[in-house]
Amino acid sequence: MSNLNHLKYFKYSYGTKLISFLKPQSIGSNNVNTSLILFRNRSHSSSRHSSGGFKIYKSIFLFICLPVIIGLSYWNYNQHVHEKSCYQRPPFVKYSYLYLRSKRFPWGDGNKSLFHNKEKNALPEGYED
Repeated sequence: MSNLNHLKYFKYSYGTKLISFLKPQSIGSNNVNTSLILFRNRSHSSSRHSSGGFKIYKSIFLFICLPVIIGLSYWNYNQHVHEKSCYQRPPFVKYSYLYLRSKRFPWGDGNKSLFHNKEKNALPEGYED
């Protein structure tokens, strides 16, 4: 009779399709009933123990992660500004194997690549400025 009590619980909480699958004749052993009881107890007990988890993760984010993100962003920006101020463009050297154009590009004047940068990319004749 205890098998039917457990099945009533599953009928109300998980629907009738599970009940048609778990008939008392197909269960047969107490191990299955025990595992069903343990599953039921563990699925309901997780809400009791996780009530303080949100506060812990919120504190970790606010007091550890957020200052680290802000500090690393500040450091990265300063490194970028420093490298930009110290950057000197290398002189143009015309090599025979570079800047070969077998046909024109289909955009612009046909000599510049799609993502051309005047400061960094040279043309076959040299830099633009």
